[in-house]
Amino acid sequence: MSDSYEYCTKFLSFQCIIFSMFFFLVASFTFSVSTAIEDGEAKALLNWKASLTEQSQATLSSWNNGTNLCRTWKGISCDEESMSLQYFDLGYNQFYGTIPQEIGNLSSILRFNLSENPLITGPIPKEIGALSTLSVLDLSVCKLTDRIPSEIGNLRNLTDLVLARNSLSGSIPEEIGMLSNLLLLDLARNSMLSGRIPSSIGNLNLLQELYIDFCNLSGPIPNEIGKLDSLTTIYLESNKIYGPIPPSIGNLTGLGELALSNNSLYGLIPQSIGNLINLQEIYLEYNNLSGPIPSTIGNLTKLDTLVLIENNLSGQLPREMNNISWYNLQVGNNHFQGQLPQEICQGRMLIRFVAQNNQLIGPIPTSLKNCSSLRRLRLQGNQLVDNVTDAFGVYPDLDFIDLSGNQLYGHLSSNWGRCQNLKQLYVNNNKLSGDIPPELGKAAKLGELDLSSNHLYGQIPKELGKLIMLTKLFLSHNNFSGNVPSSIRSLTQLETLELATNNFYGLITRELGN
Repeated sequence: MSDSYEYCTKFLSFQCIIFSMFFFLVASFTFSVSTAIEDGEAKALLNWKASLTEQSQATLSSWNNGTNLCRTWKGISCDEESMSLQYFDLGYNQFYGTIPQEIGNLSSILRFNLSENPLITGPIPKEIGALSTLSVLDLSVCKLTDRIPSEIGNLRNLTDLVLARNSLSGSIPEEIGMLSNLLLLDLARNSMLSGRIPSSIGNLNLLQELYIDFCNLSGPIPNEIGKLDSLTTIYLESNKIYGPIPPSIGNLTGLGELALSNNSLYGLIPQSIGNLINLQEIYLEYNNLSGPIPSTIGNLTKLDTLVLIENNLSGQLPREMNNISWYNLQVGNNHFQGQLPQEICQGRMLIRFVAQNNQLIGPIPTSLKNCSSLRRLRLQGNQLVDNVTDAFGVYPDLDFIDLSGNQLYGHLSSNWGRCQNLKQLYVNNNKLSGDIPPELGKAAKLGELDLSSNHLYGQIPKELGKLIMLTKLFLSHNNFSGNVPSSIRSLTQLETLELATNNFYGLITRELGN
């Protein structure tokens, strides 16, 4: 019995020794591998530091041989267990140099941020494709040049790719479509980035935000963009993109912002845009789009901004626009006909309404009278017919209004004097009658006032002398009479004064000289 017990005890002790030796060997091997990885990463980073200017190196004074890069090095964070480098975050500095090829040695890195270093130049090294664990790459606001390397397609774990505001050139590589986990793609403001939007972009089915604006892209918007049903934001403005807006864009039902302005797009606005029920902002200005605004726009109950100026759009503004609580509506410089939607400010949040230089007829929208949120109104160059005596209310934030070149009649409202932030008021080339209300002198910030080419009469009220910010005053081609008031000498900022073709009398030279 005792012999058996002693045998078992010895056997178990032997097992414990073997297990302990095995554990020690594994731990030693793991430590050796971790140390080797850390040493390799440290060497790569120290080589990069050495390539920088002295001033840049001073910023990285904590980077030294023999110190623990995970504990003491600025901008570096590591995994607690493996002690491998995971976060490289040195944005918003003034480093002067290039991104070295040794970047490929950072084998376990998750985030690489060198953004806002406007003195970092040269190409993105192709070795960056070796960073298979990388999830965030931010090299924005540097001075990087040359092409986006095709090897970037190897970064299959990447969620954020931000290369905006550099000097990258060439085309967007097709391999970008291999980044199946991408949520954010920002290549904006690379003015030499050219070629077409690759059709492989349709593979990025998790993509939420797409920014390739202010580049030099050409060709059509690929139909495959309709596959990106996770998208919330598209900014492709200010390129040389041409062709129609693909109807497949109607598949992007999660889209909140769509900006395609300042391109060469043509054709119709697709009816399918009415499927984008989460859309809040649409920017299509400065294109060659034609035809009407589709009535399906009435489905977009979350829409508050629509900018369509400088196109070739025509037809009537759909009555469904009355159903939308507008914040910013701009349809100027097109060929629209018919009347303006009367309930354009039914949501009481409209700040900008621009419909100038169309062929619009009929009255001023009735909802504008109580639209106290209004800041900017442009209706000039149409054929609007209305009595404006009581058409407008008081607007605390209004700074610009242009009603010129219509067939408006009635009297100038005294309410304009209660618009304390009004800087420019144009009502010229209409059929207004009556006199200038003295209350207009209370519009203390008024800088430009054009009442020319109407049927106004009476004397210039002396209260206009209170408009000390006035630089331009146009009163020509009316029926004003009497003397030019001496209070005009108070307008010390005045640069232009037009009084021609009226019935003034008396001496005005001395007053103007002052």
